[in-house]
Amino acid sequence: MPPDTTNYMILGYAVTVLILAALILYLVIRARNLRAELRMLETIEKEGQPPSEPVARTNTSASGDALSR
Repeated sequence: MPPDTTNYMILGYAVTVLILAALILYLVIRARNLRAELRMLETIEKEGQPPSEPVARTNTSASGDALSR
C-alpha cells in the first residue's frame, strides 16, 4: 500500500492558492497606483506645467572616471 500523502497535496494546493492570491493583490494595487499616476500626469499636462526636471545621473567606473558613451 502506497504512503498516504493527501496532507501534502492539500498543503501544496493551499500554498499555491496563497501565492496566486498575493500575486493578484499585488497586480490590483499596482494597477490602482498606475491609474492614479496617469490621472496626475494628465492633470499636469492640462495645466501646462512642465514636470519637474529629473536629476541628472552620471555613470562612473570603479576608478571614478566618468564613462563616455
